[in-house]
Amino acid sequence: MSPMEDWRAKNHFAELLADDGHRIVNLSMNGASNNQSISSAMSHCSSWLKTPDVVIWLHTSMMRDWSEFRHEDPNVGTVCPTQALHLGAKYAYPRAKQVLDSYGNPPVILLEGHGYIVEPEFSQYIKPYHTVNVRELILGRKLPRQDWISEVGWVNDITLLGQQGKQEVLDRIEYLQDQISSSGMFPDHSHPGDRANKMMYDYLQPILQKIANA
Repeated sequence: MSPMEDWRAKNHFAELLADDGHRIVNLSMNGASNNQSISSAMSHCSSWLKTPDVVIWLHTSMMRDWSEFRHEDPNVGTVCPTQALHLGAKYAYPRAKQVLDSYGNPPVILLEGHGYIVEPEFSQYIKPYHTVNVRELILGRKLPRQDWISEVGWVNDITLLGQQGKQEVLDRIEYLQDQISSSGMFPDHSHPGDRANKMMYDYLQPILQKIANA
């Protein structure tokens, strides 16, 4: 059995950094919300990880945090997906700040991955050292910003847009999906493959060096 082409765990940028001698604590989880990964930093690391030199946050869709928040507080009810993004942000970002505060506020490299940061809530709580959009980095160009790239079903529930507005959202999502799929850099049409992870690793090198020299 041969491995899937361009898709080896050993070539993830975190593993490449570990190969360089960095002590990596990878708290990412498949399908998890931002808050789930953040919370694991408290439950799994506080006993032995004192103060990390840097935090690399792969930011995922805030709709995952909204779903988690709604599950914890069923009285919230049904809201427009645009409002849900902000409710998820108000749920996740204060918890992230609490974790960062508890570890002495190490520099944060924010990688917009499966989802964009949500403003103004993000800036109210998080002061990143550096921010970059992973898809733009890998594809080498600016892309239209649009939430719900892989959560298209939410678009039908947007009450703040008419049919034309919803179609414009769907058109941007389709464009982004096409750019991702046709690039050959995302083997599953969503997550970066080996070559893309090497690009991320190379991109992080001077940033990490600057932090180390500070």
